Amino acid sequence: MVSTPAENLLATSAILTAARRFDVVRESIAPPDRDSVLLRVTRTGVCSGDVDRWRLGAPPLPVRLGHEVEAVVCAVGENAPVDLSGRRVTAWVPGGGFAQYVSAESAHVVALEPGVDGVLVEPLACCLNAWSCLPAVTGETVVVVGAGFMGELMTRLLDMSWFAQVLQVGRGLSERGSVVGARAGTVDEVDAQEAVRQLTGGRGADVVVELTGTQSGLDLAGRLVRREGVLVIGGYHQDGRRSVDLGAWNYEAIRIVNAHFRDTGRVVAAMRWATNLLARSAIGLGDLFTHHIHLDDLNAGFENLDELRGSYRKGVLVVPDR
Repeated sequence: MVSTPAENLLATSAILTAARRFDVVRESIAPPDRDSVLLRVTRTGVCSGDVDRWRLGAPPLPVRLGHEVEAVVCAVGENAPVDLSGRRVTAWVPGGGFAQYVSAESAHVVALEPGVDGVLVEPLACCLNAWSCLPAVTGETVVVVGAGFMGELMTRLLDMSWFAQVLQVGRGLSERGSVVGARAGTVDEVDAQEAVRQLTGGRGADVVVELTGTQSGLDLAGRLVRREGVLVIGGYHQDGRRSVDLGAWNYEAIRIVNAHFRDTGRVVAAMRWATNLLARSAIGLGDLFTHHIHLDDLNAGFENLDELRGSYRKGVLVVPDR
């Protein structure tokens, strides 16, 4: 049974106020406006971008983070669809998901079918949007550079696609083992160039998808793609400027694709696509959740995530009822 929060009820929210500092506060719950709904958050995924913002204290500050929400609709605005009330949902929210309650425009809410994990929907939607940028040519080799959560999601998507060979490249993959279903397996960064050379007969990969968000990952991706191949940049590069060998990229006629989208309509459409895929396929992503943190102890939780290596893939914030 879902109930609307009582007037004057206080709820817990986390606000990033400085580098490595969340202030966890109690504040009143604002009702939704005419076109919005109020969400009672149950779980929120921790994006690598959230950890970067927390580590760097990147402006503007203060800021509310958390956008990979799973929630229940507990109140609706007068213009919002009444049938959303009480539904388990996810939603596109630009932030504020590290809290017990957050509002979302009703048009940005995506109802979840039974068994669908709402925390997976937004990151999978990002991968689907990047996937839609790839050339639809059969028989080609695709390499994913990135051993994190997004790299694993993309590798599993590509394993179901038209590409003849799929290879994931990243640190520590030899110890971790192969991603479920990856046809060409996995290889560590230090062995990547030789592995791609052998896999492609020395040509290089037809398509390389970079999902590290790092300078070194971007450099490696540029070395793995073949002449006149496609380099898709899907990593979130927010910790400073990047330097690339543009002369070499020009000479090799590499096509560069930015796989990020900011149009909200496209993002929400991809989230609906992701929800349908999770409900109707055996993509199997729940095993990628490796760590759970709690709202009342958010700073310590983020400290732990920042220090983890190897075993960490994805953190999830568990939000208490009260």
